[in-house]
Amino acid sequence: MRSWCWNRIPVEGNFGRTYDMVNSSVHNLTQHFSARLIVKEEQHETLVGIDVSAEQIVGEVTAHIQQHSARLHRAASFLRLLLSFTFLLVFIS
Repeated sequence: MRSWCWNRIPVEGNFGRTYDMVNSSVHNLTQHFSARLIVKEEQHETLVGIDVSAEQIVGEVTAHIQQHSARLHRAASFLRLLLSFTFLLVFIS
Protein backbone atom coordinates (compact mmCIF):
# COMPACT_ATOMS: atom_id res chain seq x y z
CA MET A 1 0.00 0.00 0.00
CA ARG A 2 2.82 2.42 0.75
CA SER A 3 4.22 2.34 -2.78
CA TRP A 4 0.77 2.89 -4.27
CA CYS A 5 0.19 5.99 -2.08
CA TRP A 6 3.70 7.26 -2.73
CA ASN A 7 3.23 7.09 -6.52
CA ARG A 8 -0.32 8.47 -6.73
CA ILE A 9 -0.44 11.10 -3.97
CA PRO A 10 2.58 13.38 -4.25
CA VAL A 11 3.37 15.06 -0.93
CA GLU A 12 6.26 17.38 -0.11
CA GLY A 13 8.95 15.96 2.12
CA ASN A 14 8.30 18.35 5.02
CA PHE A 15 4.49 18.13 4.89
CA GLY A 16 4.13 16.59 8.35
CA ARG A 17 6.36 19.18 10.01
CA THR A 18 4.53 22.04 8.26
CA TYR A 19 1.15 20.60 9.28
CA ASP A 20 2.28 20.30 12.90
CA MET A 21 3.58 23.89 12.92
CA VAL A 22 0.33 25.28 11.48
CA ASN A 23 -1.74 23.17 13.87
CA SER A 24 0.26 24.39 16.89
CA SER A 25 0.00 28.02 15.68
CA VAL A 26 -3.78 27.75 15.43
CA HIS A 27 -3.90 26.16 18.88
CA ASN A 28 -1.73 28.96 20.34
CA LEU A 29 -3.97 31.61 18.77
CA THR A 30 -7.04 30.15 20.44
CA GLN A 31 -5.24 30.04 23.80
CA HIS A 32 -3.48 33.42 23.88
CA PHE A 33 -5.54 35.64 21.63
CA SER A 34 -8.04 38.22 22.78
CA ALA A 35 -9.72 41.17 21.16
CA ARG A 36 -11.53 44.20 22.50
CA LEU A 37 -14.10 46.10 20.49
CA ILE A 38 -14.86 49.73 21.27
CA VAL A 39 -17.95 51.26 19.71
CA LYS A 40 -18.41 55.01 19.72
CA GLU A 41 -21.73 56.41 18.61
CA GLU A 42 -21.99 59.97 17.42
CA GLN A 43 -25.20 61.87 16.86
CA HIS A 44 -25.33 64.15 13.84
CA GLU A 45 -28.15 66.30 12.60
CA THR A 46 -28.94 65.73 8.96
CA LEU A 47 -29.72 69.31 8.17
CA VAL A 48 -28.52 72.13 10.36
CA GLY A 49 -31.35 74.24 11.74
CA ILE A 50 -34.15 71.85 10.75
CA ASP A 51 -35.76 69.71 13.40
CA VAL A 52 -37.25 66.60 11.75
CA SER A 53 -38.60 63.77 13.85
CA ALA A 54 -38.48 60.10 12.96
CA GLU A 55 -42.28 59.99 12.77
CA GLN A 56 -42.30 62.71 10.11
CA ILE A 57 -39.73 60.86 8.03
CA VAL A 58 -41.65 57.58 8.35
CA GLY A 59 -44.87 59.36 7.36
CA GLU A 60 -43.29 60.94 4.29
CA VAL A 61 -41.68 57.70 3.16
CA THR A 62 -44.96 55.81 3.66
CA ALA A 63 -46.88 58.42 1.65
CA HIS A 64 -44.27 58.25 -1.11
CA ILE A 65 -44.48 54.45 -1.26
CA GLN A 66 -48.28 54.53 -1.30
CA GLN A 67 -48.21 57.07 -4.14
CA HIS A 68 -45.90 54.87 -6.23
CA SER A 69 -47.97 51.80 -5.34
CA ALA A 70 -51.12 53.52 -6.62
CA ARG A 71 -49.36 54.42 -9.87
CA LEU A 72 -48.18 50.85 -10.29
CA HIS A 73 -51.69 49.56 -9.63
CA ARG A 74 -53.12 51.90 -12.28
CA ALA A 75 -50.47 50.81 -14.78
CA ALA A 76 -51.21 47.14 -14.08
CA SER A 77 -54.95 47.76 -14.53
CA PHE A 78 -54.31 49.55 -17.82
CA LEU A 79 -52.09 46.70 -19.01
CA ARG A 80 -54.77 44.15 -18.05
CA LEU A 81 -57.38 46.16 -19.97
CA LEU A 82 -55.09 46.40 -23.00
CA LEU A 83 -54.46 42.66 -22.86
CA SER A 84 -58.21 42.00 -22.69
CA PHE A 85 -58.84 44.15 -25.78
CA THR A 86 -56.00 42.39 -27.60
CA PHE A 87 -57.53 39.02 -26.77
CA LEU A 88 -60.91 40.20 -28.02
CA LEU A 89 -59.41 41.49 -31.29
CA VAL A 90 -57.59 38.19 -31.85
CA PHE A 91 -60.73 36.23 -31.00
CA ILE A 92 -62.91 38.33 -33.34
CA SER A 93 -60.46 38.15 -36.24
